[in-house]
Formats: sequence, structure tokens, C-alpha cells
Amino acid sequence: DSSMKKNASFYCGAGRMLHIASHLPAQTHQHSAIQITFCLDGSFNAWTEATDGFPTQAIIIDSNVQHSLKDFSGVQVTCLITPDAVRGANLKNKFVAEKQIVELPIEQFRAWWPDFLALVENNTPCFQAFDLCDRMIDELTGTKEYRGVIDSRIMDTIHHIQHSLHEDLCAEFLAARVHLSKDRFLHLFKEQLGIPLR
Repeated sequence: DSSMKKNASFYCGAGRMLHIASHLPAQTHQHSAIQITFCLDGSFNAWTEATDGFPTQAIIIDSNVQHSLKDFSGVQVTCLITPDAVRGANLKNKFVAEKQIVELPIEQFRAWWPDFLALVENNTPCFQAFDLCDRMIDELTGTKEYRGVIDSRIMDTIHHIQHSLHEDLCAEFLAARVHLSKDRFLHLFKEQLGIPLR
């Protein structure tokens, strides 16, 4: 039915995830990623074992921390990124190296809000959604990571991995496919994508 309005978007990629919706299940959980959640048009309550819970509009939660977010009003944006990715390490170093959960001023997200809401309305490709997350994280951390055109050999590798998930792929094999030494391939992969090949 073309009259139905889309009300959520979910993007999942290597080492990161983006979710935009008016509600996310609030069960207590933990994950291996650093989490950024913000809600410009409402608020939510954040809880960890180290806090009694508090109302907020924007938080960063370190990886492997038991937490729960509940009582949402409005649309929330949640971005998860693995801490061993370059941007994840930048977030950890700047915000959660000393604390498990950090509340941020919502003003830091105000300029990004329309772009994230547009992801819900449009059929935005995954790479564009993650580029938006990358730019926001770079602004939050005061860093600027690689943003150029991805090398065709790395794009070929990504395509091959996506179509060969059932195979046991190793770095030596993937490097040989694109005519690179294993060391050069692993360096280029991490430089281009911000995460190591595992």
C-alpha cells in the first residue's frame, strides 16, 4: 500500500549498526559495540549497573556494559560501532575511557537530526547512512578519518565476502584475489574501512 508511511530504518554493516525508530526494545542487555543514542523530539531513561537510571536525550555507552533504555518519547537514533574500528576507538578515548555511560548535550546532535530522519523517509543506501554516522562521530570526537573513494580492490573484496559468507575466507586468499601481499592488503583494508579484517 503506497499510503503507508515508513516509520523505521535499520542498517547493519561490518562493525556497525544504525537504527532509527520511535521505539527500541528495552530489555537489559550488553553488546560488544559502543552505543550512541539520541532523541531530539523527546527523551528516554538510561540505566546501567553503575547508575540508578536517569532521564536524558543523548548518551554514549561503552561496549560490554549491561544497560537498558526505556520510557521513550519521540524518535530515537541509535548507532553502534565496534571499539576496534578507528572511529570506535576515537569515541572510547574521548568519551567512555573513564566512565561506562556519558550523557551528552542534545545540542551536539541538533544539526544531524534532519539528515537521520530523512533516512527513514528515503530508501537510502547503506553506505550513505553509514557516511552520515561517520561524519557525526568525526564531529563529536574532533577527528577526521579517511573519507575518500574506496579502492576498487577493497570494494571487490567486500563484494566477494558478501557473496561468500558460507566459505571460510582467510586474508591470504583475499589478498591474492586482488594481487596484493597479505600485509599490504590488511593495511589497505583497515585504512579504507576503519576496521581490521577478521
